[in-house]
Amino acid sequence: MLKLIQVEFLKLRRRKFIWLMLLAALFMPLAAVFYFSSVKGTGVDPIMFYKWTAFSYTPWIILPVVLGMLCTMLMYNENQYDMLKQLWIVPVNKMAYFFSKFAVVLVYSICFMLVTATVSILTGILSGYIPFDSESVLYLLRKCMEISLLTAFAVLPVLAVAAAQKGYILPVCLTLIYTFLGFILLMVNMYLHPLSSMTAIVMYDIPGVVFDHLLWAESQKLHRSKILWIAGFATVMVGLIVFAQGQFTFYDRRYIDGAGWFMTAAQSLATFYVLPAVIALLGSYMICREEQEDTLKSLRLIPVDEVKLTLAKMILAFVFSVLIYLLLFAITFLVEAVLHLEALSVGLVLENLKIYFLDGVGVFFAISPIIALVARMKKGYWLALVFAEIYSFAGLFASMSQQLKTVYPMTAVFNISGYYNANMFQVLIGVVILMVCVILSLLILKGLNRKTK
Repeated sequence: MLKLIQVEFLKLRRRKFIWLMLLAALFMPLAAVFYFSSVKGTGVDPIMFYKWTAFSYTPWIILPVVLGMLCTMLMYNENQYDMLKQLWIVPVNKMAYFFSKFAVVLVYSICFMLVTATVSILTGILSGYIPFDSESVLYLLRKCMEISLLTAFAVLPVLAVAAAQKGYILPVCLTLIYTFLGFILLMVNMYLHPLSSMTAIVMYDIPGVVFDHLLWAESQKLHRSKILWIAGFATVMVGLIVFAQGQFTFYDRRYIDGAGWFMTAAQSLATFYVLPAVIALLGSYMICREEQEDTLKSLRLIPVDEVKLTLAKMILAFVFSVLIYLLLFAITFLVEAVLHLEALSVGLVLENLKIYFLDGVGVFFAISPIIALVARMKKGYWLALVFAEIYSFAGLFASMSQQLKTVYPMTAVFNISGYYNANMFQVLIGVVILMVCVILSLLILKGLNRKTK
C-alpha cells in the first residue's frame, strides 16, 4: 500500500497542471485584499479576514472543484491507455489501488489549504489589514486542516466515478454538479449533501459565515414581484416556439419526431435568445430595487452589511439561473415523454439533465459582469435585458469560429456542459473564462460598494 502511494506521488512530477491548480488557493486571499481595501481599511478583525480568505468560497466551491479535477486527472490516463489491465495482471489489489489515489487527494487537499492559510496570513499582515496574532493563526490552521480532511472524504464519490469511467467528461460534469448542488443545498438544508454537511461541521464556531436570513428575505421579496411571472412566461414561450419549429419537415419527416430533438433544440435557442437576458434582468433588478424604491436608507439604519446583501442577491440570482434551466428541462422532457416515451433512454435523459444544469450554472457566471455593471451604472435594470440579449446573441456568430467558440463566454458554457463536442483543453479554457467573468463582476461590485459608502 505504501509503495502504491509512493508511486502515485512520483507520477505527479510529470503532471504540471496539477501543481498549477494550487494557484486557485490564491483566489480568495487576493479577493479579500480587494474587498477590505474598499470597505474596511486597516484594523480588521483577523477572524473576519480569514473568514473571507479561507472559510467561505474556498470550502464551498473552490476546493471541491479542484479536488474533483484532480480525481479525474489521476484516473484519466490510466483508464484511457488501458494501463489498468496490466496492473491487475501484476496483480495489484483494486481496493489498495483506489485508496492510494485517495491518499493523493487527501494530501493534495491538505497542501491546498495550507497554501491558502499561508497566503491568508501573508496578505493580511503585509497589507496591514490585520495584526499578527498567534491565537488567530492557530485557529486558522486548525480550521484549514478540518476543511482539507473533510472535503477530501466528501469528494470520494467523484473519485469513484472517475475510476469507473474511461472518459473525463462525466467526472468533470459530476464535479461541477456535485459541488454546486452542495452549495445550493447549503441554503436549504445543510444535512442533505456531503459537502454542505461538511460545511455544517466546520463552520459551527465561525462567526458571520452564513447569512441565511438575508437569502430568505430576498427570496420573500421576489414572491411579491411580477418578474418571476415574466421569467416563467418567457421559459414557456421558448418551449412553444421550439415546438412550432419542430413541425417543419426534413425529407418528409418532422424534426420533432426524432427522440431527444426537442430537448436539444430548446437549450440552444433559449441560451442564445432568451434566458441570459431574463436572468440578467432579475439579478440587476434585485440589486437596483433597493436604490430605486428608496429602501436602502432604511437598511443602513438597521444596519445591514451592504456587501453581504449584494452577495445574497447574487447567490439568489445564481439559484434562479439554475432553476429556470431546470424548469425548461422539465417542460421539454414532458413533451418528449408524451410524444415518444418508449424511444427515450435513461442515458439520454440524464445527459440532457446534466447539460441543462451546467448551462444554468455557466450562463449565470457568463452574464454576472453585466448584472454587476448595470447595478453600478444605476440607469435602470432594464438595461441588463438589452446588454445580455446582445451579448448572448453574439454567441451565435462566435460559435461559427472554432477559436472564438472556445473563448467566448456564452459558447464556452456549451463546451463545459457537453452540448458541444469539446476536448479536455477546451473545457478547461471554458472554466478559466467563466472564472474571469466572476472575478470581473466582483471587481465591479467592489466599486459599487465603494460608491454606496
